[in-house]
Amino acid sequence: ELQDAGLIRRERDGTSTHPGLILTPKGAEVVRSLRSMAVALGARGRSVDMRFLDELAALVLDGTKTATTRRHPHGTPGDTFLVQLDGVEAEFIITAIEHDSVRNIMERHHREEGYATPEGFYRTMQVIYPRITPDVHMYCHLFRRLGS
Repeated sequence: ELQDAGLIRRERDGTSTHPGLILTPKGAEVVRSLRSMAVALGARGRSVDMRFLDELAALVLDGTKTATTRRHPHGTPGDTFLVQLDGVEAEFIITAIEHDSVRNIMERHHREEGYATPEGFYRTMQVIYPRITPDVHMYCHLFRRLGS
C-alpha cells in the first residue's frame, strides 16, 4: 500500500539479491510531518550537540532567538539540546527543520533568528560562513524552550 501511495519504492543496491525499500520525496515529507506532529504532542528524541556563539546563546536563553540556520541538519524534530552561558542552562527541543535557500530562510525566519531585518541576519551569516551567498541551501532549525 505504501508503494501504491508513492511513499516508498523498492531499490536494489547492486550487491544484494534482496530489494531494499527507500522513501520517496513524498514519503520523506510525510515522515517530516509525522515527526512535527509528534513533537507538538510532546514526543522527545535524542540529545544533540547544538553550539552557539556567546552573543547568540544569550539571545537563545532570553527567548529572542528560536531558530538557527546551519549547513547540515543537527538532529530531527523532537531532538533536544542544551544551551549554557554564564552559569545559566536551559533545554530546548527542535520543532521543525526546513531546507531552503538562505534568501528564503532570511526572508521568512530573520525574526526567529533574533534579527529585526533579513539584512542583519545575513550579515551575521556572512561572518560565520564567509563564502555564503543567498542562493546556498541550508537547514533552518526551529526550536522552543522546554520547561521553565
